[in-house]
Amino acid sequence: MTRHARNTAYLEYAKGVDAPAKSYNGVTLDTSKWSASMVKSFSIKAKVKFNNMNSNYPHLFWGEDSGTFAFCVHGLGPAYGGRKGETAYYLATAKGIGPHGRGLDNGQGWIGTGNKMDDGQWHDFEVAKYGTKSAIFLDGHKVEASIAAGKTEADFIMKPVTTLRIGTAKEGTGFEGDIGDVVITAEGKQVFPEPPPPTAKAAAAGAGAGCTGSLLPGNTSCDEQSVEDCKGKYTELSPGVYSHCDVSGGQCLATGPICKTGCRGKRRVKRDYELPAWLKWLEGSSKHLRVRMREWEDGLWRKSSGWHGHDLIHSPQSAVYIPCYFYSPAEKMLQGPVCFGPGAESHRGLCHGGAMTSAAASGEKNDHGDPAFDDLLGHLAFLAAGEGPWSGATVQINCKLCKPVRVGQTLLLEGHVAKQERKKVFVEARLVGETGEVYGRMDGLSIVGAKMQEEDSELDRRQWHFDEAKRAIVDSPDHRHLL
Repeated sequence: MTRHARNTAYLEYAKGVDAPAKSYNGVTLDTSKWSASMVKSFSIKAKVKFNNMNSNYPHLFWGEDSGTFAFCVHGLGPAYGGRKGETAYYLATAKGIGPHGRGLDNGQGWIGTGNKMDDGQWHDFEVAKYGTKSAIFLDGHKVEASIAAGKTEADFIMKPVTTLRIGTAKEGTGFEGDIGDVVITAEGKQVFPEPPPPTAKAAAAGAGAGCTGSLLPGNTSCDEQSVEDCKGKYTELSPGVYSHCDVSGGQCLATGPICKTGCRGKRRVKRDYELPAWLKWLEGSSKHLRVRMREWEDGLWRKSSGWHGHDLIHSPQSAVYIPCYFYSPAEKMLQGPVCFGPGAESHRGLCHGGAMTSAAASGEKNDHGDPAFDDLLGHLAFLAAGEGPWSGATVQINCKLCKPVRVGQTLLLEGHVAKQERKKVFVEARLVGETGEVYGRMDGLSIVGAKMQEEDSELDRRQWHFDEAKRAIVDSPDHRHLL
């Protein structure tokens, strides 16, 4: 679990939060129609002010189902000693996993804000549950915790919540203050306040009118877009059901109206990359297995697992794009296409030197790193010598560029393990054109087992699964649905 110490910048931020437009303190909400979605993932955003925390458990939010506890958010009063003034959040899992059945693998199964709130000031506040994690946000500071390694999203389903009590609506807890501008989302869709109805024009057209704008690719949802990029997008809510995106409550959400596809506007549907004819042999090779990593293919899962943006190399919008890799275990060789897009251009029609080479972090005068070479070096080491994804780090790359690459060109990137000395993996690689011409060569070094994260999570403990029947390597057994 990550906690953030109280600091001056935080205090200055807190003083700058405006009062809410509407108070919801004392309100009880019927959440029965959202419960099936909330148990999987939800967020509650609000502006909160504690006048004091003289009571031990002053409640902000209390979720239940006919008296059966589902989740709780409350201040920490005198009973919590030095943590008095913070706010805590925890939930009850349907399967009863984790400490006290709360799921989170962090001692008592709850998380706290770290910073304190008993100052009589307004604060931006949010609690959320997504994937295998829970998080609490206070004035831009995030504290997050996960369930135990080996557990899945299915284990972290929350107990049903059909009633939500806000502030003093939960009697006897001693809350003194106010709660306003409450916004609730369930599975990425705003459910409270209810999004505004469609315009008269849209209503006249009827639900199921043609979608306009751009369909977000794959499993990407409206709330993964910035407010600036929200307009003109629509997303698939469930198979065959689509919704337009719009700004509501200060964020991009699937507000509707519901629409149907095959209509106006540009459609962007995620499909498997199709190899060019001269590289199709990789798919038919009996020696090669395709590498399938979920963070490259599942946008919602990627976001819920802690990534902040798109992959530098494995996203279609990247200037230098590697759509897929094929690995030969017997040869310890990794191969895949590399597409050089318009974003890599410098000299007219040719790729920028910055897209091909960049100063290596090693600091050695003659060492250079190509982003594609760097990517291959790391993943080849993970596959050949590591137990799973991200099980090491690239520490040195030497490149020699032999021939300029044209914008729009696709080359074959291939590398093999030249030798291994305990945790050191030495790789040699090259970029090759359709007729066999060499555009660049590389040798480099990765260290297997190098830790890049401050704290381990279940993501760091994933292991490779070699599926001969599917001719693929997956990063976890539950990733097989993408094959």
